[in-house]
Amino acid sequence: MKNDLVSIVFPVYNNSAFLEDAICSVVNQTFSNWELLIIDDCSSDNSVDICLKLAESNERIRVFLNENNMGAGYSRNVGLKNARGRFIAFMDSDDLWSDSKLQVQFDFMKSDKLAISYTSYDFIDECGVRLKGIVSVSGSVDLVGYLKTTEIGTSTSMIDRYQVKFVFSLARTRQDTMFWISALSDGLRAYAIPDVLCHYRSRPGQISANKLKMLYRTFVVYMGVHNLPVRVRFYCYLHYIFNAIKKRIVVR
Repeated sequence: MKNDLVSIVFPVYNNSAFLEDAICSVVNQTFSNWELLIIDDCSSDNSVDICLKLAESNERIRVFLNENNMGAGYSRNVGLKNARGRFIAFMDSDDLWSDSKLQVQFDFMKSDKLAISYTSYDFIDECGVRLKGIVSVSGSVDLVGYLKTTEIGTSTSMIDRYQVKFVFSLARTRQDTMFWISALSDGLRAYAIPDVLCHYRSRPGQISANKLKMLYRTFVVYMGVHNLPVRVRFYCYLHYIFNAIKKRIVVR
């Protein structure tokens, strides 16, 4: 395993309109010691063609094709299984990174020997136009702090696989939330970089677009955190609702 290599896990499903921009934001990083693991989940558009074409021109890009449509959690696990680096970064296939994202985060992780880090992020629309609102992260979060805010944006995150036990749930939704709950349940903290280094694309048709269903699914996930008292789970869930509403109002 290469100690200074950052492996970027990048699941794809029918995102051809945004793929090239997302991948180019990786290629354009000032930090060069990375590999990009693209896992296509049986896309029916031309996503695979775009990925393979870009991989032909850059040996740091590897493409994996799922035999069946399994969801983002399964795809991320494929990426994790094939990753060569000690450090793992995650990116969704419609988001964008600032050019210095990996360098800033890698230096931050290495200097303080951190297990998990993440950054602030803002929002863009389908055309890449900046929307209102920024998710400004706090200094660090433990399990309770994360449950209250869910402020770790997966596309902003980086983990040290020497310190974090990781596997994603195969659930179709909230697998990222369950991942961070599992990691932080071991007593770890996640540390934040206040700079906005990721641009989250907000668009119609995303899985998270149906807010009532997502609130219910999140409630089920929170009630499953058995190492916290029930009253603490409810307290955190109420905070989560408040922050979710606040974020939506700001973005709109």
